[in-house]
Amino acid sequence: MQIDHIHFYVPDASATRDWFVHKLGFQAIGAGGTIESWSEVVKSGSIYLVLSSPQQSSSPIAHFLAEHSPGVVDVAFRVPQLASAWARAIAQGATLLHPLQTSATATGVLQWGQIAAWGTLRHTLLSRTGITPLLPTLPHLQVRVTATPSPDRCILTQSDEAPT
Repeated sequence: MQIDHIHFYVPDASATRDWFVHKLGFQAIGAGGTIESWSEVVKSGSIYLVLSSPQQSSSPIAHFLAEHSPGVVDVAFRVPQLASAWARAIAQGATLLHPLQTSATATGVLQWGQIAAWGTLRHTLLSRTGITPLLPTLPHLQVRVTATPSPDRCILTQSDEAPT
C-alpha cells in the first residue's frame, strides 16, 4: 500500500496552493471548481496534495470548516489487489462510505472505494492502470496521473502560521 494523494479542506485553496509552492517548493499542476467548491492540486515528486475550499456557505467543505480546523480529510492509498484488500477491510469492520467503483477512460482504468477512518478522516483505496483522473470524486479537476509508484510514507505537521 502506498500513498496516492492527500486531500485537505482549507478556507482558501488558492492561498494555500501559493504557500505550498512558495514556501515548500511544490508545483501547481491543476485547478477546478464547481458552484460549491474550488480545488487546487500541487505536486512534489510523486506526492499529490488536493486543496479544496468552499465557494458557498452551504457547501460540505464550509460545514466541515465551521466545525474543524483546516486539515486533512482524506488519505488515499494505492493498493495492489484492491478487491482482496477491500474485502479484508470490510471483513475487519471498516465503515463503507463509497463502494468499489470503476471509472474507465480511453487512456486508463481507475478503481476506487472509500472507508471511514477516525473522526472525520476517510481513506480512499484505489488502483490505477494507465493514465487516469486524479480524483474520481472531483471530476472538475483536470489533472491526470499515471500508474507509477508513490512513496510509502509521508509526514504531516501542523503549524500555527497561516498560509500567506
